[in-house]
This record gives sequence, structure tokens and C-alpha cells, in this order.
Amino acid sequence: MVAPPSNGAANWWPPAYSPGTGWFYVMAYDGRGTFYSSDSEDTYARGSMYLGGAASDDDPANAGISAVRALDPLTGRRVWEFPVASKSTSGLLASAGGLLFGGSIDGYVFALDASTGVERWHVSVGGAVTAPPIAYAVRDAGYLAVAAGDAIVAFTLD
Repeated sequence: MVAPPSNGAANWWPPAYSPGTGWFYVMAYDGRGTFYSSDSEDTYARGSMYLGGAASDDDPANAGISAVRALDPLTGRRVWEFPVASKSTSGLLASAGGLLFGGSIDGYVFALDASTGVERWHVSVGGAVTAPPIAYAVRDAGYLAVAAGDAIVAFTLD
């Protein structure tokens, strides 16, 4: 048993930094995984990477939590935490307007107050959000776009 599991912690999903707060934001997954050793290569295709075993993160008894965490990069102290759907894999986007955008595996895009972690807005987009939102401008109009399932969903920013 290992914690966090191979698909956990906060090292896979794009983090964000806000010069306004001075904090670093991560989407983290805390859970446990079971790793097994094996002498047999029968379950691996020829030429694939063989690591001498396998891992399982699917045991409901080992279910963990996903959360957006604001961290002070100078001390490592957790400033606040906002829980999201289990094993969310969205990265984060910090805005100059003091908002932090992210998404969840159950199909929601959300905006948090970057200073407090309080949710300011959320909307269902119909598919798992597996990448960080992006912000862009066209002819002085601001937009937020997010990959959700098989679609790209865009919102205007006022």
C-alpha cells in the first residue's frame, strides 16, 4: 500500500500561481494504491515497458479525495482547500481579477476566490474536465475556454 497512489499527489496537473496573492495553487489527489510485484511478463505486450509488477488504485476502500489547495510557496503552508470530485485531473488557471478557475471529472467548471477558496461560480459542461481552463481575448472581449469530454466550451468574461 502506497500513499499517494501512482495517479495521485499534485505533480501531473498544471498548477497556477497568482502574483496578487503570492500563492501557488494545485489540484491534489490524496488516496492510496496497492502495488504488486511479479516475475512474469505474460501480461505485458512485447516491447512495452515492464516494471516488474502492477498497480491498482480502483479499490473503493482506498478511495481518496481531490481538492484545490492554495499553498504559500515560501513556507509550504496550506492556506485553504476546496474539495472537488474524486480523482479530478483538471489543471488550474489564476486570473488577474482574483479568481482561480478549474474543473472536475464529473463535468463542472468552477471559479474560486483566489484569496479565500470560496466558490464564486460553477456550471455543468456535460463532460469530464481533464485540462486546465484557458483565457484569451478577441477584439477586447475576454473569454474562458475549457475542454470538457469531446467538446470545447467557451464563456465570455464580463
